[in-house]
Amino acid sequence: QTTASTATITWTTDKLSDSQVSYGTDSLSQVTGDISYTKQHKVVLGNLNSATPYQVKVLSKDPSGNSTAAATTSFTTNNADGASVTSSTSSTTSTTSTATTTTTTVATTTTSTLIATGGGITNTTVSATTTTTTLSLNVTLVKGWNLIGNGADQTINVGTVFSDATKFTTVWKWVANSTKWAFYAPSLSGTNLTTYAAGKSYDVLSTVNAGEGFWVNAAQATTINLQTGSTTPTGIIASSFQAGASKALPQGWSLIAVGDNKTPSEFNLALSATPPTTSTAPINLTTLWGWDAAVSNWMFYAPSLVNSGTLSSYISSKSYLSFGSKTLTPAMGFWVNKP
Repeated sequence: QTTASTATITWTTDKLSDSQVSYGTDSLSQVTGDISYTKQHKVVLGNLNSATPYQVKVLSKDPSGNSTAAATTSFTTNNADGASVTSSTSSTTSTTSTATTTTTTVATTTTSTLIATGGGITNTTVSATTTTTTLSLNVTLVKGWNLIGNGADQTINVGTVFSDATKFTTVWKWVANSTKWAFYAPSLSGTNLTTYAAGKSYDVLSTVNAGEGFWVNAAQATTINLQTGSTTPTGIIASSFQAGASKALPQGWSLIAVGDNKTPSEFNLALSATPPTTSTAPINLTTLWGWDAAVSNWMFYAPSLVNSGTLSSYISSKSYLSFGSKTLTPAMGFWVNKP
């Protein structure tokens, strides 16, 4: 079972330039993109409604500040059951600009094709197609501490998933809004768990919600599946943690998870409501930390050190690990320190 919640927008430019997509159901009120310069552009829109028509417009700006936008086009997402929403009608129009004469084809199906006009965008195809992401929520735990996450749109019942005291010693979740820990131990009964947690000023941990990370102290190496239902859930997209969004990060430390497999730098960029106007990394977060349980060491990222060119040397000086090409997978928890 899949859902129709994303659209992939691609286009090409004749110059190196950034990527910006404006989209929405009634107006182009939502904006996302990528500040990196490229000629082959790709932006994934997430958290879309199924069987819904969307308007979309792309814009690219080169390092000198010259920008060009394609004409607005549209697409329709799939039904919730994954079926395409189709129509027997389509239209073809001709569009002329000072740069080139091109043909625009807009078909009222799940895919809309646009030949962009103007400025530096040439031979540009904007394809809006509904896609689905298969989440892998299988986790292999080592004996000891494991930092994992719920990057899916689901709620994990801690007492159900981690009830076996021969496999799990404790489970911990950081509650950012109250800056305290929530705690669960399968070896403690309900009353004893409440009493122990209260004595330590902890909360009792009962659920791990969508987009939350958490620690598991495993009594032995084991494998678990964090999926809670028979239907594969959708992933939590990184932009959900933008200021003003549904899971906006508070100032300070948060322990979270995402479901769209961003690298740390891509996650940092996704926290920007609009693409930055420079090629430097935005300081949407101070630091980001992942835990490599296999070697019991921290993976580290800081956008300010990327901008200064000192990230690698700092990681080496602290004996941390670099994320390298690793992504923030749906079952991976990670710490974010927001300024």
